Amino acid sequence: MRTSIIDIGTKSIKHYIFEGKKEVFFRRESSIKIGEDVLKTNLLDEKGITRALDYIKGCLDINNKEGVSTTKIIGTDALRKAENSSHFIDKLKEETDIDIRIITHEEEGKLLGKAYAGLVDGDFAAANVGGGSTEVIVFKNNEMKHFLLPLGVNKINQEFLKESYEQDDFNNKEAWGNAQEFLRKQVDAVFNSHPDLKVDSIFLTGVLAFTLKQKELTRADFEESDVKEHPIKFSVQKYKEYKEGLKDIGVKNLAANYPVDPGYANNFVIGLEVYSSIVDRLDSKIIYPDEIQYVHGLIE
Repeated sequence: MRTSIIDIGTKSIKHYIFEGKKEVFFRRESSIKIGEDVLKTNLLDEKGITRALDYIKGCLDINNKEGVSTTKIIGTDALRKAENSSHFIDKLKEETDIDIRIITHEEEGKLLGKAYAGLVDGDFAAANVGGGSTEVIVFKNNEMKHFLLPLGVNKINQEFLKESYEQDDFNNKEAWGNAQEFLRKQVDAVFNSHPDLKVDSIFLTGVLAFTLKQKELTRADFEESDVKEHPIKFSVQKYKEYKEGLKDIGVKNLAANYPVDPGYANNFVIGLEVYSSIVDRLDSKIIYPDEIQYVHGLIE
């Protein structure tokens, strides 16, 4: 039996097909940007709505060709916040006869935890940076804790980097320094109730394919991983060297080297900075780029 999940995020839409629990198809499109203006207007972008509807209908065509029996469409932060979410939901229902399930932050965290259940032994953390929010789960002493960072790549881009990016200045030290200081304060506030919480290993969701693709450009120095289905790992120092190397290369060059989804390059570089602030706060030692997402927790 084949199941498809279509995940509608603030900046991108991800399309998955599973055969049982095995992922057999994945495609991400980062040019949709349905929720890019939600921070400023509290509204989904009308052109983004049109792009999203067209893209989702294309996903459904693929599902029909691939013999998918069940399709689930999930909405996260942008659809939670936008005042006109119901307009988009109603149009999608009218055109496809499929309902969107908007999940809460708590559900998103639980699903991320479920996706990792049984895959990793011992204590670890996993973080998922989205367009509008960031979920962090920490498994410590056989207990899972969920933390919400109420920002994603969209906020960092709009408040700190947009002006320099528009001038093709992708490593403006002042802009990045301001973003880093902001992130440090935000992360400290989120973990304030757990001041002593630390974990050696952390998994960064959804970044493995892009990391591997950019290896030649960045000359990334990662190691072979000893964790099943996670082929590489970074020390914190090597991770930060990799992160800064991406900024030096610039988003345009990274995008050109990732033609399958060039719009993801900007999200990726900013996301690594958000991840870095979490790594520092948890005092993690080993970093695993990963492809697991919260949607994997939906597959029984």
